[in-house]
Amino acid sequence: MRRSEPKSNLDCFEVADAPGLYIIGSFEAGVTVLSQQTRALNLVWDLIEFQRVDAREIQGSEKKERLQIAIIGGGVSGLTAAAALVKKHVIADITIFEQRDTLLPIQNGNETRWLHPNIYEWPAVGSYSNSAMLPIMNWTAARASDVVVQLMKEWKAALVEVNPDWSSLSLFCNTKHLHVSKPTDGKFAVEWVGDERLPEDGSRKTPGSHGGRKEFNMVIVAVGFGLEQGNVLSYWRNDNLSQPNLLASKQRFIVSGQGDGAIIDVLRLRLSNFRQDRIIGEIFRPHGKIVAEIRSAHSASIEDPSRNIFDLLSEVENSEPGEFLSVIKDMASRLRRDTEVILQVKQRRFSDLFNSSVTKISFQNRVLLYFLYKCGGFTPEVEDDSVILQKHNIDEDHFIRRRGVNRLLAFERFLAQDLLKGVESFSEQAAKGNHRQIAFPNWPGGYFGYPGTQSNIVQSGKLSTPPADLIARGWRQEYLPGATTLTALGLCSCISGYLTTLHQREERLRVTLHRALSFGSEELLQQCSEYCGLNTHESGRKNAGRTFPSNNGTIGLAYVRKRIIRTKRSAHEQEIAAAMKATNLNDASRSMLPGVHFLLAIPILEGAKDGMHTGSSNVWGVVYIDSTDSSFFLDDDKLEVLISIISSFSNELVSALNRGIADLGNSRFKRSEPPEIGSGSSVLPAGLETVDMLPPAVASSFDLNVDYTDFLFESEG
Repeated sequence: MRRSEPKSNLDCFEVADAPGLYIIGSFEAGVTVLSQQTRALNLVWDLIEFQRVDAREIQGSEKKERLQIAIIGGGVSGLTAAAALVKKHVIADITIFEQRDTLLPIQNGNETRWLHPNIYEWPAVGSYSNSAMLPIMNWTAARASDVVVQLMKEWKAALVEVNPDWSSLSLFCNTKHLHVSKPTDGKFAVEWVGDERLPEDGSRKTPGSHGGRKEFNMVIVAVGFGLEQGNVLSYWRNDNLSQPNLLASKQRFIVSGQGDGAIIDVLRLRLSNFRQDRIIGEIFRPHGKIVAEIRSAHSASIEDPSRNIFDLLSEVENSEPGEFLSVIKDMASRLRRDTEVILQVKQRRFSDLFNSSVTKISFQNRVLLYFLYKCGGFTPEVEDDSVILQKHNIDEDHFIRRRGVNRLLAFERFLAQDLLKGVESFSEQAAKGNHRQIAFPNWPGGYFGYPGTQSNIVQSGKLSTPPADLIARGWRQEYLPGATTLTALGLCSCISGYLTTLHQREERLRVTLHRALSFGSEELLQQCSEYCGLNTHESGRKNAGRTFPSNNGTIGLAYVRKRIIRTKRSAHEQEIAAAMKATNLNDASRSMLPGVHFLLAIPILEGAKDGMHTGSSNVWGVVYIDSTDSSFFLDDDKLEVLISIISSFSNELVSALNRGIADLGNSRFKRSEPPEIGSGSSVLPAGLETVDMLPPAVASSFDLNVDYTDFLFESEG
């Protein structure tokens, strides 16, 4: 899928009756940590690209009025929005207000909830990936308390990278009093009583609380959707529901609710060693046919939301009875013997709980609940609280209420009445689905790696000037797992070890690997390691993690055409430079270093058997080589050696990952469609040629995304 022209989605965030008041995710369904972060980054992208906020330009900023921006909420979405504004060098002073005593207070210190960025997307491809893969405020699957540690490290790094003493950011915690009103001049008046803290870690700056009042051009509300009402133990507080009972042979619990929180607690109480991601990996991954059928059921539920997912899963049971029974046996073997659970719901017919118009439970949790139901793992009930407690003789402290939240309650705490009415109207429109805040990246790859707007960097499709040092260090950087970097270094060092025997030692030789990476609707190529070879060190430059459009430069030609691209033996330096200009190398990269006499780009294909690949085979990576040695050239005989090295390495890697490597796994991406060869590009630029040899290939489906995991069955093939 090709990326379309940017389109503003500010109306999805902005309260219509209060221009300048923006809300992140408070009235959305299926809110996760990653989805809230994505919405926060989408908002910042919109604010900057559609000129609600000015950001520093490449060559320094003009004299512009500094905006005053208030962010209400120091949780995940609030800090992500603030970090994004800082990274883009906005011309603004930012003040964060947090009601509680610390940043990221909801998940802080929680040891009993496990966070995984993508598992709620299961059974979609890529749902096992442990990383959020965000350009800033990135994190990997872990206990909630450990994710907080990761995010705080990312937060501090974002501030220090821009300016270790960034004085334009203020933080107030313990805001016991906070009131936002809108005077007639169009600015928001905010008054507060709170503790001023150091922005980088929330530690105390001044003793005690003090009051303040200030006018702001813009208020971003990032308070989430509030805490549950009428429950002694909040979802995010530590509990012992997952632990074996040490006092009695069996305990009974009532879990009341029909949302994801309630379903998770039912699963924790009934399945031993439960964790959302691990239970799926251990129970479902060995049963490929069932997973394929479940994936089809998921697609059917998206295409026709009126279809009941209970009925769709029943069809799975009928189509694969053997594997279905195996899954039931595997899950039944995990049932705890020290608990019984009653699930209190509103629907008398249990299957109605699987109707998307009735509940907003994630598909993944519906699947787990369905199989647990088939195991007899719980009993659905519809009686009132007092009746159900007496009927089952259950203590009040074993009654777990997960009945949702009053999402407007958090706004009532700090908004003036006229603003609150606007928010109420906003929430009503959100309930009708009139302005959905999508949890899908709108920003282009690498956007948060440089200051200023995209149009400031790119003019008429090309970089307006070579990026300044401030930009070059993080130009189009995206998340790259360390294990993937080491994997790429293994291949590139093997290649460079062979090539250095053919090369003049005093000249520069560079070898690197780019992996195919889908980002939003873009298909990108990402450099996986620093360059290997001879004389490759470039002072102050960080190359690993850089992303490029997948149809630009030599690597883009190799990717799109799925063929090996090489400079002709007779090509001279000026001809090569002209060829790079013709392939739009500078759309997203620095100019090619001077003195290059040889270029080679070798695509590596996936899904090809015995070297016989067709147009349907995808490229998972491109090896790139360049040299300043005027006598260096890789003819077909030497190229055949390279292809053999790459093929051997790639297939051994895939085989090893499929067998399993302790604590390492390889997750698939949800791939976008590769770009087509544009008009006029059927003929290569002068100086380049297509090599009449089949590229290296692996037999199975493969994306290079090696990262830490604790799944038993992780690598997706």
